[in-house]
Amino acid sequence: MELKFKIFLFVWFAAISIAAQNITVVDSVSGKPIPDVIITSGASDLVSNSNGVFSLDKFNNADTLTFKHLSYLEKRIPVNALKNSYKIILSPKQITTSQVYIEGKAPLNSTSEMSETIELDNSSKARYSNPAEVLKYHTTLTVKDYGGDIGMKTVSSRGMSSENTVILFNEARVNDLRTGSFDFSMLDVFLIDKIEYIKNNGSNGYLSSGGTVKIFSGNLKNESSTTIGAMFNSNQTQNYFASIKSAKNSFSYSVNFSRSFSPNKYNYNFEGQSLERSNAHYSKTFVSGDIKWSADDLVIKFYTHYSHLLNGLPGFVVTNNYNSSKASTLTNAFLNIANLHYLLSKKWFFNSTLSYHNQFLQMNDPENQLLVDRNSQSSAFQDLSALNKFTYKGDVSEYTLGYDFNYAHVDSLSAYISGLYNSNNAKRVEHNFSASGNYLVKALGFNRMIFSVGLNYQVINENILSVNNYNYLSYRIGAVFTHPYLPATDFTFSYSDNYRHPTFNERYYSSLYGNTDLKGEKYRSFNAGLNTKYELLGKGEIELTYFSIWGDNKIIWTPTRLALQIPSNIKNVRSQGIEFSITQPFWKKLFDIEFMYTFTDVRNRSAVSPDDNSYNKQLIYTPKHKWNLNGILNISDFSLSMNTTFVSERFYTSDNNPRNSLPHYFLMDISLSYKFNINNFENRITINAYNILDEDYFIIQSYPMPLKTLSINYQVRFL
Repeated sequence: MELKFKIFLFVWFAAISIAAQNITVVDSVSGKPIPDVIITSGASDLVSNSNGVFSLDKFNNADTLTFKHLSYLEKRIPVNALKNSYKIILSPKQITTSQVYIEGKAPLNSTSEMSETIELDNSSKARYSNPAEVLKYHTTLTVKDYGGDIGMKTVSSRGMSSENTVILFNEARVNDLRTGSFDFSMLDVFLIDKIEYIKNNGSNGYLSSGGTVKIFSGNLKNESSTTIGAMFNSNQTQNYFASIKSAKNSFSYSVNFSRSFSPNKYNYNFEGQSLERSNAHYSKTFVSGDIKWSADDLVIKFYTHYSHLLNGLPGFVVTNNYNSSKASTLTNAFLNIANLHYLLSKKWFFNSTLSYHNQFLQMNDPENQLLVDRNSQSSAFQDLSALNKFTYKGDVSEYTLGYDFNYAHVDSLSAYISGLYNSNNAKRVEHNFSASGNYLVKALGFNRMIFSVGLNYQVINENILSVNNYNYLSYRIGAVFTHPYLPATDFTFSYSDNYRHPTFNERYYSSLYGNTDLKGEKYRSFNAGLNTKYELLGKGEIELTYFSIWGDNKIIWTPTRLALQIPSNIKNVRSQGIEFSITQPFWKKLFDIEFMYTFTDVRNRSAVSPDDNSYNKQLIYTPKHKWNLNGILNISDFSLSMNTTFVSERFYTSDNNPRNSLPHYFLMDISLSYKFNINNFENRITINAYNILDEDYFIIQSYPMPLKTLSINYQVRFL
């Protein structure tokens, strides 16, 4: 009996010790914790938390645990062997997830790209009403917002137009070739997991003066969960959403759904009057799904989404028409993307991205205020692309060769004003050949010097009213220096020469009204910056960048007697400025602050006549000064955040007449979130106050922005 009692005590104490034992999974090279490691025993699964920690209380003594992560070699260890362990060491392998380029042995983790990265979790997604809010507060991008929950929202950079900023969604380019821009109101913020903004072009084959915005979605963290939720705001907007994610072994998937609708009305002030902006009722349905399969040398991912959007158009001029134009637009869009990342050998990699975008657009104008001779007009747009890249990663070098094919077709481009002209078969075929390389040198007393170069050759065949062929060569060079006196600081330089081809609309409307010689835009850009990391009550980071852009043949839309506006070239523009940012966490992320400041001076440097009043004037809608100050306080399960932004005066006429200016504005949003568990279900309730100071402001002339808006967001997460 005494022996049995001793055995019982031994087993009991062993069980307690295992249940209470936490183990950290760490990287064998850096020693840093590894989050999101899948630990499975065959009968039970769990995932290490954000600090790389997991507990043994779910496993039995007889179990053998398998540790899996896309970036690390798989490891198997019996539970008995972990009794006296507090650390598991995993060795990196050559391939990472499909969202991050494959790593080689060379320390090329910092090239001459200057970037800003935002990672969104469930808490941060609940704070923002749309993806443009995230970009407005957390990047140096300028957001052009046409007002309201569903008003069109585009982004631009450094005084350039939105057509100059490349938007990649899961590595596929999604700029609409009709307009050249991308409307972020088409996406739901809950869908997005990560956004990266590369400010000074990039080495990915897309060379653009306005930089590149990369959007990533899918089950990036390989989690298994179900989330449902709803949002209601004071403008009577309702949004219901659900997300199912699953990850097991080498397979993961997610399915997302959202449904939102609103009377599309909101209050604003204009010239001392309190008014209400009224548009057609808005309705939106969004469904997306993705599947990912990964092995040691292969990652395959499929993504698809369907978007149905019905919304109204604002009235024409605020001063004399603040009611609805009664016009509405219907958009049905399908986007399909396939990604393949294949490890050919220890140093050779192959990446492929295939995408197909189909969009149906219909405008209904029952009172013929926009479509003079009809009350409806529609068009269908198709865009097919295939991007393939081979990459070699050596010990001190990295080289990439790529080929990108793009076919775009629209069945109707027409003049809204008269309706007399139609182009029923506009299409474009584009071939892009790219090559890039990075090379590491240790010399002249520097810890490292990384030199980079990139080339891109475009061949375009176009049929818009007439058949034309074009070819252009763009290039980029850059360097990064790190000195032993400042080992935590990177000094970065880059220079690029790139080209933007006219969009379908620019080419069509210029030719329609006699300007058949519309030229593409050419830009030369120089960037110099530094990035430094430091330790002060937390790991902080400072980044400072100077940029200078010279542009030729910039396309602007100007009023004429024949039509409201037609596109034409101005000879030269010059944009220069600085971008500064600092992030500082305090006391293990108890309190985080972020500050960003941008100065942009962009001017027309061409005079078409001696009395040209636009010469040497700031380009329209471009603020000289913009800054953001954000803070978030985390106390236990409570989170309090504040986002602020200041935008200086802007002009909406090229002569910078003070009577045609939009005054500066200051915005403040506040969010309070509380997380609590009920029966192992994670509940989160978030209350948001947007424009809490009731700022009366415009981003685009004649499109007033809402006053104070309150919303409540509630979500339940099942693990």
